[in-house]
Amino acid sequence: MKKLFNHVLHTLLCLCMFVGGATLESVAQSDNNKKDTIITVTAKIVFEVKPADAVDNTEFVELQCVQDPQRLLNVKLQCAEIDSSQYMKWWPTPMIGSIVTECGVDFKFLVGKSTLDSNDPQNTNELANAEKIFQSIINTPGSIVTGLHVSGKSSPEGDYNKNHALAQGRLNTVLHILKGFIPSDKRLDKIQEEVTPTVATWQEVADFMRKDSLLEEVAQIEKIIAAYNTSNTSNDINNQGRQICRLPFYGLIKEKYLPKLRRVDFILEADVNRAATLEEIRDMYANGENLDEYSYYQLYSNETDVALRYKYCKEALDKHPNSIIFQTDHAAHLIAQNRPDTTLLAQYNNTNTFRTQGGSFKVPEETRINQVVAYIMMNDLEMANKIVETYLSNSKRPELAPLFSTEK
Repeated sequence: MKKLFNHVLHTLLCLCMFVGGATLESVAQSDNNKKDTIITVTAKIVFEVKPADAVDNTEFVELQCVQDPQRLLNVKLQCAEIDSSQYMKWWPTPMIGSIVTECGVDFKFLVGKSTLDSNDPQNTNELANAEKIFQSIINTPGSIVTGLHVSGKSSPEGDYNKNHALAQGRLNTVLHILKGFIPSDKRLDKIQEEVTPTVATWQEVADFMRKDSLLEEVAQIEKIIAAYNTSNTSNDINNQGRQICRLPFYGLIKEKYLPKLRRVDFILEADVNRAATLEEIRDMYANGENLDEYSYYQLYSNETDVALRYKYCKEALDKHPNSIIFQTDHAAHLIAQNRPDTTLLAQYNNTNTFRTQGGSFKVPEETRINQVVAYIMMNDLEMANKIVETYLSNSKRPELAPLFSTEK
């Protein structure tokens, strides 16, 4: 009977090792003094790697393990990224500092006036948008507005100095409106105010027309610009304007292109003491600025493109090599790419805790599971089993339960 049982068991093991994925050798120990045959480590791995652009990028290692003749386990281990909601005590916090917030608003003014056109619905919408932006800033705990910078352009048509003065007046109007959105307790007694008016150039008109493939007309305008270019801005624009007004297609310029330049675009810069928003973090990253651990995690965790997530996580790990978050998640990403690396998390193999932010904390289960999966994929079942027995025996994760429950 014993021989028959061992034969059946051997057949099952062979079948386990033969079914897809990686194959591990079984190690059997037979003791004539014992009634049963004990198999110390026997496993079959089914590792399913889905395409990088898959919507559900979940990968599993399925471990079938026989620890005694009456116990055949089917365990499905999932490599895991760290769940931030479970580890708030040591999760990285944002740096609070002076942040510049930029936004653009497009107001419509009465012709030749520095007052807003109250009948234009666009102005109503723009005012609402501006107020919403200010509210998001001032409602941030601890935020104080320290400065406000408003800039904008006017059309080059007409006298340069008058246009410049008109732009100045319009920006002063906007500055006054925007300041009204800031409660007195949310700003310094004297915030830094800056108004930067400019007058658009005729070259900007030519650039608009070039986009519409009006190349012959552009050539005539640029010829005039080159002829009246003495680096004296006011005289140059005035002289260029007089000549351009005589062109046969000036009606088209006045009707279609000058209104684009009459749009008053503003850049609002509010310096406040607060954490950076996700969009600001993305801008900082695009500009090559150094990101702290919190900012990198926001960039990485809010990215939906799988390839970019992997990229951000690896970059974050390079910048913050002691971050258990990026160590663990990068290990999961390598597993997903069928490139397990057991060295990434090896420093936690013989310790129950890690240190960060001046404190000592328990190593996350995700770290353990990723290391177990990596060891299984590298055919090191002894180390995988050691981590499971040492650190995961009390785990409440349902996928680990079969490892510690005996079914007779």
